[in-house]
Amino acid sequence: MKKQDYYQTLGLQRNATQAEIKKAYRKKALQSHPDSNPNDPTAEAKFKEISEAYNTLKNPKKRAQYDRFGHQKSNYHQQHFHFQDIMQEFGMPFGQPATRQGANLRIKLNVTMEEIAHGVNKEVKIDRAVPCRSCNSSGAAAGTRPTTCQQCNGTGRNNSGGFVQALFGGSSCHHCNGQGKTITKECQPCQGKGRQHKKDQVIIQLPPGVQDSTEYIMKGKGNYPLRGGIPGNLHIHIQELSHTKYRRRGNNVHYNHYISYTDALFGATIQIPTLYGPTEITLPPHTQSDTILRLRSKGLPYLNSSQKGDQHIHIHIWVPQKLTTSEKKKLMPLVDLLKNHPPQQS
Repeated sequence: MKKQDYYQTLGLQRNATQAEIKKAYRKKALQSHPDSNPNDPTAEAKFKEISEAYNTLKNPKKRAQYDRFGHQKSNYHQQHFHFQDIMQEFGMPFGQPATRQGANLRIKLNVTMEEIAHGVNKEVKIDRAVPCRSCNSSGAAAGTRPTTCQQCNGTGRNNSGGFVQALFGGSSCHHCNGQGKTITKECQPCQGKGRQHKKDQVIIQLPPGVQDSTEYIMKGKGNYPLRGGIPGNLHIHIQELSHTKYRRRGNNVHYNHYISYTDALFGATIQIPTLYGPTEITLPPHTQSDTILRLRSKGLPYLNSSQKGDQHIHIHIWVPQKLTTSEKKKLMPLVDLLKNHPPQQS
């Protein structure tokens, strides 16, 4: 019987790329594997034919010789293509459990406007699972060591569901809880878990310009998994605290400053607090209430940039709320002099 062309077997054009060959093989292998077709007596033969085609076309040298000579002289027929070969072909672990990762942790971190302006290193204590020092994360008592699980042969998976289920991960082995190993005597300090909970101090480095409601991720600062593996991550939700002096609008800072009537009338040099220290500004004569002055680059920085917003100063004229009789007598001669009507609004 004439053997079918390898490209036709995988449903490909002769100029197919390696990525297309791999994708086509995976699709065909899933469709034709005997575990997926228990009532089809020809399934095994089809699967071997697909595997043989793929094993030739995935190799550039084998493929070039096949393209030139065809089946007659290629001599690269693969009679045995095992399940573990398929798993390894697609980067899936076989014969060992997948590396486990611990759970992520989430915290809220309050920051002030000054800390946002300058950046800050904050020390926080979090309750997290860390490796047990007594057993070095194995969960086994001193003088003993874990052994390979006999039910899953150390894979940590129950592959009894056949090829398709195993290809997509299978289910965790109930005998070892997906660990791939069993212990006969538990470590007492961690009760066989290989980890313990403790208050762990973490230093969180925040750059200048961090935004409210931003989430930062510190890799490896979450919980460690049971009996070894890699730790999860720490998710940090930034929460900006309200300020007693400043209001934030974007990266600009707004500040209310009150001056006396005489300073407004004659002008003055006044000192303005900023996030970067006090700054003196000159107030021009005849300054009106609700005048807005601007200090460039005294606002909040933009993240990962040297640029900053501005500080807007809202000027308000302070009117005394209570005068003594003596103060009133001193001011009375000025009433007629200063009795100017404001301009009419249109």
